[in-house]
Amino acid sequence: MSGRSRYPLFLGLVLAVGAVGMVAAAVLPSLPEVRKGCLMGAGLASFSGLVSLELKRRAMARALKGAMVAVAVVFLLRLFLVGVGFVVAARVVGVPGMAFILGFFGEYFALQWIELGYVLVESKRRDPGGV
Repeated sequence: MSGRSRYPLFLGLVLAVGAVGMVAAAVLPSLPEVRKGCLMGAGLASFSGLVSLELKRRAMARALKGAMVAVAVVFLLRLFLVGVGFVVAARVVGVPGMAFILGFFGEYFALQWIELGYVLVESKRRDPGGV
């Protein structure tokens, strides 16, 4: 292994995107029920981003191929969170389910790029001749 881990940098990026997403979800929607749904979605996306980055960090500490397993596990986790979150938002809380979806995926896409960037940077750091 060469160089220092970039985990703190990427963790900061995930936290920053989470904060921006939560502020946007709180400020942009004009209707209170839409705002609540967006906040629920952005909150779950933030949580899943933190879990995802940590799982990828742990997997890569063992082997680079472990990152692919972490990607699959996190994909299934997010699929579950979106499904359950949508149902809870629409049926239990009584907010528009689409507001939840917009809040979640509005943040998810930025988080996905950060997580993929982390895996690429760490794999190059650990094996400069590979990837």
